[in-house]
Amino acid sequence: MAGPYRNDSRGYHAGHGKAQTVAPGKVIEAELEAGKKGAAPYYSVTLVSPANEEIKLRVNATTGDAAIEKNKGKAERKHTKYLAEAQITLAQAVDAAVAHTPGKPVEAQLDSDWGKTSYKVKLLKADNVVTSVRLDAETGKVTGTKKD
Repeated sequence: MAGPYRNDSRGYHAGHGKAQTVAPGKVIEAELEAGKKGAAPYYSVTLVSPANEEIKLRVNATTGDAAIEKNKGKAERKHTKYLAEAQITLAQAVDAAVAHTPGKPVEAQLDSDWGKTSYKVKLLKADNVVTSVRLDAETGKVTGTKKD
């Protein structure tokens, strides 16, 4: 399929990469969403800007067109804490998750697991099963997987 929407992690990277050209910052969450009423699928991307604002964007998964959906204002304290502790980016976490458990990334987020900053990446595998892969945000190592 033409455009940034692909059946692998490259399409996912294109989605949040395009968002960063519209609003520079560090991506903390990205999710592939189905378009409503026949509309094209899109990536819902949330990032923290250099001005410490939390910005939500929408990126058309077919054309790559990106626009700011909402500026939520000052970033939540927990998000700035997680970003400060993370040594890898969301894109690197997605790559590591796909290398560990092949599949199409449909959601990724920076969060905390038992007090440890981590990434959770949801992958749609070839057998149509969604699997969550948890990664340490400092090392990028996989710390767990589970079927959703």
